[in-house]
This record gives sequence, structure tokens and C-alpha cells, in this order.
Amino acid sequence: RSFFKCPILLLKNKNYFYFVLYFIMFRIIEYLITKIAIIMLLQFSIKNFRTFKDKTTLSLFASNYDKDTREEDNINYDDKFNLRLVKSAVVYGANASGKSKLFDALAFMKDFVINSSKESKKGDKIPVHPFRLNSESSIAPSEFEVIFTLNNVMYRYGFEANKDKVVAEWLYY
Repeated sequence: RSFFKCPILLLKNKNYFYFVLYFIMFRIIEYLITKIAIIMLLQFSIKNFRTFKDKTTLSLFASNYDKDTREEDNINYDDKFNLRLVKSAVVYGANASGKSKLFDALAFMKDFVINSSKESKKGDKIPVHPFRLNSESSIAPSEFEVIFTLNNVMYRYGFEANKDKVVAEWLYY
């Protein structure tokens, strides 16, 4: 009985609906990626985007802080690049501390990289939102960078953009 009530609950609670939708989309994307290529995000950095004025980094590189506690349960070893990588990561903090904005930045970068060459035209405004509480940063470009592996090759890709243009773009491997 509760199975049939579930779609009604989803429609009444938008946040839960979006959570389930994103979860399903994530699983589909994860399935497609495993069938097409082996990819892993190692690090994501942003600067001058929404609530982040200074450079902020989400890193999946393991530190040497505590190698004795459940090392084999928590760490993946990448022998090719000689890396220790965490198997999972948690983003936590107080209310309004920027947790959601970090994922908004990741979503913006993904969307911009995938769709900018298809859907935008020269002269279109870029929907980037710099940090506004400082006069210098409000006119400076926002910066996005990822380090990832794809089919056993490590890449570092990033770009800087303002509302009018991509100021810089780089790719290293």
C-alpha cells in the first residue's frame, strides 16, 4: 500500500522529490560512465564563485594524518600514480556555511563544460556569479578546476570566466 502512496508524497515534498530525482540521475550517470570509461574525480577547486571569495578545494587525496586507523577500509591505492585516495568524503558545516554552494559550483562547471559549445552563441552572457561582498572580486573572473583520471590518464582541467567571456582555459595531462 505504501508503495502506491510514494509518488503522492514525492509531489507534496519538493525537496524529497529532487533528492530522489538526483539520486536516480546519479546512478544512471554512474552506470553509463562505468560502461564507457573509467573516471575518478580527485580534486575540485573554485575561486570567486558565490560565497567563495578565496580558493576552496574539495580534495579526495588522503592525508598522512592517521595511517593506523582502518587504513585498508578507508583508502584506495592507485599504484600507477602512487596515490592514496579516500573512498568517501563528507562535506559538513554550520547552516549557511556554503555546503550547497560548493555543489552548485560543481554543477555549474559540469553544465558549462558540457553545454557551452552547443547551446550558447558568441555574445551570450555566462551565468557565473562572482563573490559580491568585495568590489575587487565582483569584477574579477571566477575560477574552476578539476583534477581527475580518465582511462588511467591523469588530467587537470580548469577555466576562468566572467559574465562576458572565458578569460583563460587550461588542460594538463
